[in-house]
Amino acid sequence: MRVTPGGAGRGGMIDETYVRSLTAAIKGHIQESEQNALKATHDTEVTRTEAPKRWAELKQWLREAVEQVEAELPPGTLQYREDGPLKITLHCHAGKRSNVIVTFVEINGGIAVHGNGFNAEFEPVIEGEEFYYMLSDSRSRTRRKITIDAMGKHVLNAVANYRQ
Repeated sequence: MRVTPGGAGRGGMIDETYVRSLTAAIKGHIQESEQNALKATHDTEVTRTEAPKRWAELKQWLREAVEQVEAELPPGTLQYREDGPLKITLHCHAGKRSNVIVTFVEINGGIAVHGNGFNAEFEPVIEGEEFYYMLSDSRSRTRRKITIDAMGKHVLNAVANYRQ
């Protein structure tokens, strides 16, 4: 069978410029997909190593902060309790009782805070080699970069029902 120049559907060949353009677009999609897969693998590895470190830092920060605050209050007013490696419960007994539960979500490295009318998610973000958390909370409905110190203060403010 002989192929003659002309339009497709008339037994002719497809325009060579179009073929090159289509091929380049498909190759671009393949390359983008491969880059996305590499980034996902990288981000997963960074999260797997960095998120537990940050969780440990937050737990230490909260434990020390509660000890400092408790030293200025009647015994048992503010309490810190680890309920296993992935969960902290904070209690405040000042007039009324309030509880806040802080949970480390191993699967994605997030940290969730719930209780006393406060719900927040500290979501891990990776930009290049930088790992940090973004705050998404039910009160302000905003997302912003947040430090361990600020995370701890949010948690303590929630359990103490303290508004700065």
